[in-house]
Amino acid sequence: MTDIELVRVAEALFRAKRVMSTLPHAGSLFYDPAWDILLDLYLAHHAKKCVSVKGASLATNAPQTTALRQVWLLESLALIERQVDPHDRRRHFVVLTRDGLLLIEQVLEAYGLQFSRLLEDTGLAANP
Repeated sequence: MTDIELVRVAEALFRAKRVMSTLPHAGSLFYDPAWDILLDLYLAHHAKKCVSVKGASLATNAPQTTALRQVWLLESLALIERQVDPHDRRRHFVVLTRDGLLLIEQVLEAYGLQFSRLLEDTGLAANP
């Protein structure tokens, strides 16, 4: 899949997570702040935007302490890293590492291929 296709899959998954969070009980059943952070950072990477630690926390819709634990976990797995804001040394940005980027691209590729097969198999795919 191309980068553009992978970004479209990531955007669709991010939107789906937001819709699911509004459904009764779904917010707690399908709760995965680490995945939300990875998706947010992937989309920011392709939009060439910086995400602060606080911004990454907000992307999870989780309590800040929970989100910060997930940031620490992703850092300990070397999937993301903190970078000091060059304009305000009190603030840090978080970015995907090369390994983090490769991992999320592999996951998005798997999702994209499965969604494509589903659409083809069910006849829901748009005819060219």
